[in-house]
Amino acid sequence: RFPAPEIHASFSRPSASTLEVTLNATLNFNTTGCKKVAMLVAMYESGLVTRCNAGENKGKVLTNDFVVKCLQKACTALVDQPKPANGQVSLKLW
Repeated sequence: RFPAPEIHASFSRPSASTLEVTLNATLNFNTTGCKKVAMLVAMYESGLVTRCNAGENKGKVLTNDFVVKCLQKACTALVDQPKPANGQVSLKLW
């Protein structure tokens, strides 16, 4: 087990179709053989409905939750370093 990392996120909407996420992260643990960790931002959507017209689910309506719509790397944090890693991503909203 590892202690929880310190992650601070802030959000802004520069336009109606864009969400900007800024991350500041410090990892407070050390792992053997791992010197850095990629910090990713995922945007997901729940309540999606798919009507199936063919295949084994033909005629059925499938519902899906937690579907990742966008995944971007924000920054790379160095393991067991007091200096925080900073990163920003811009996500297109649908």
